[in-house]
Amino acid sequence: MESIKSIAAGVVQTISKISQPKTLTVSLPARPYPLEGNDIEKLESAIQKIFTIEKKPIFGIVPVRDISGEVFKHEFDEIGREDVYTPRSDEAPQQLKDALLRPAARTHIVFHLTRLATHRRDTTGREAFAVKVEDIARDLEGVSEWAVIISCKEFRNEPETWYPNTGKITEAILKNQKKIEGMFLRPENLLTKKEKKSMVKKSDYYFDPRENPIRRVLCDFLISVGEEDHFESTRFWSNYDLKRQADLRGFKSEEGKSA
Repeated sequence: MESIKSIAAGVVQTISKISQPKTLTVSLPARPYPLEGNDIEKLESAIQKIFTIEKKPIFGIVPVRDISGEVFKHEFDEIGREDVYTPRSDEAPQQLKDALLRPAARTHIVFHLTRLATHRRDTTGREAFAVKVEDIARDLEGVSEWAVIISCKEFRNEPETWYPNTGKITEAILKNQKKIEGMFLRPENLLTKKEKKSMVKKSDYYFDPRENPIRRVLCDFLISVGEEDHFESTRFWSNYDLKRQADLRGFKSEEGKSA
């Protein structure tokens, strides 16, 4: 039986007759060889040592069906669970960050996707499969190799028999890329005041400041203390500006606290 590397090499060789490879500029160089065996196990072990991993619910809109199977309404409900990674210390080591975010060369993506084909059946034929895998690799060249590896692992462990289509593979890899990047964002409770302040913009309250239900209340208060009506002045008076000005002029909520 041919090795995965020789099959993947054949895929690249087949497709290279059709088109020239694309190269992208990346911050870190791709590894000379794709990750395998012990290297994957070492990274998995490092992740478990450095991060606590919790399963948290994912919510979304789900259809509610009647006894005949017809959808009669939609509800906001839990649609699944995903792993959330939190560093055990303030920050994860840069070395691990570099290892997990290190980009995959096109040949590495081809290797991992070809390896997946030993677990999932593909009926398109060898040449068509080569084109499909190469197209995915060209589109995603430069993504984290770790994102490709864990996506293939997820597909491998599913009960499905057939090889996933291009859309599912691309979606899974990009989703896992975001997940890996999120592992290295500082948790909000560890952010400094300066960092938190830099994340907030005056326009973040609402896309249109007039959508804020308190805007009319704030404007009426400012009118009562001698100011003009700023309700329509969205260009110059954001909700943030109104709130700050009202607080300075003594505005209090019904509970006796600043609104």
